[in-house]
Amino acid sequence: MSQNMFGDFSEFIPIFLTIGSTWWIWLPIILFGLLINLWLVYVQTKYKESIKWSLLEIRIPRELLRTPKSMEQILSGLYGLQLPRQPH
Repeated sequence: MSQNMFGDFSEFIPIFLTIGSTWWIWLPIILFGLLINLWLVYVQTKYKESIKWSLLEIRIPRELLRTPKSMEQILSGLYGLQLPRQPH
């Protein structure tokens, strides 16, 4: 019983040779996709770092003359501002 040097993987050798001989076709395509993604992350990070952020504080008065329902309406209105508008 003679064993092949590659064992059971000898049937895959032509596939590996084909992939290895066509690297100049698929490698630039894969690298281009990766570089585009890295460039987008870089540009988005640079933009986010350039924004001057500010923190807003909502102060509720100590003497509540209105019901908590009115403040709930205000907060739900603020939450609605961040949702994208749906076309009608």
